[in-house]
Amino acid sequence: MQQTSPTAALTAPLPVLDILNNVITITNYLSAVNSAALPAWITSNPDYGALPTEYGNWQYTLWAQYFQGLVNANILAQAQVINNLLGQGITQQSVFKSVITPGSAATPSVILSCDAVGSQISAGQSYAQQLQIIANQIRNADQEKIKELNAIIAKLNKQFGDMEQQLTDKALDNTKQVVVTVVNVGVAVASEKDPISPLVEGVAKLGTDIIKEIVLTSEINDTVAQLEDAWDELDQATIQLAQVNMIINRLNKIVNNTSKAVNALNNIVNDWQLIYDTVNASPGEWASTGLKQLTQWGDRITRVSFYSNISQTVN
Repeated sequence: MQQTSPTAALTAPLPVLDILNNVITITNYLSAVNSAALPAWITSNPDYGALPTEYGNWQYTLWAQYFQGLVNANILAQAQVINNLLGQGITQQSVFKSVITPGSAATPSVILSCDAVGSQISAGQSYAQQLQIIANQIRNADQEKIKELNAIIAKLNKQFGDMEQQLTDKALDNTKQVVVTVVNVGVAVASEKDPISPLVEGVAKLGTDIIKEIVLTSEINDTVAQLEDAWDELDQATIQLAQVNMIINRLNKIVNNTSKAVNALNNIVNDWQLIYDTVNASPGEWASTGLKQLTQWGDRITRVSFYSNISQTVN
């Protein structure tokens, strides 16, 4: 970890919106991957060996390391501890150092957790490659129908993306706790066993309570109807290729080193470095500026709660 000068961290307010909005971005992508189950024709076929089990274990581990580990047990937990300490009137710099780097570790635990999540994301490249091999082995699929289907899905993805919300200063200045809920949306077509899910990275909605579903616009309903009609026209081979392609697309949107999810994870690392620099500033800087900066940061960042993704099926 390359550390910056502690003085640089004290020249501007510590990042709140940037950290939380990067969490929203990552949650959108990883929640979609977490719910991207393999179709039954793969999981029930012994020819695919350990792939279904290993893929499922990877999904579970990735989500656990990210949501339970990085978000809840590190970012939000540390912010809450810091806010509680400040509320108790504690100002000793050493106390806050021990929160950011427990046990006098050389690297902040949030950054270590980001590294672990990043490694787990990279491990998904193997599953994208294995699924691509399966896709390449599917014969007699109608490629023109696949293109038409992909165009409708892209249209639907954009419509859902336009509904997404990001945190703003106004949201944080609300007198009530802000709740961020990411809703995965699936469309109940194909069959009861193999619905199309997930179609989008997730739609982040802000509120003062858990949001269990999103309200669909008439445009979205129209596009869903187009998708259902297009799906009904597919033969079995084309359905199978479409199902695998959708999962591959989900994976490819996160597993490469330049994906939006990985970029957001790197942004959190950079932002948390500023938190680290603030609590490790010189005693004089801590007393004059650092403590005040951390107090403002702790008060604002703890006004937001994140809930695990909620699935919504469009019938």
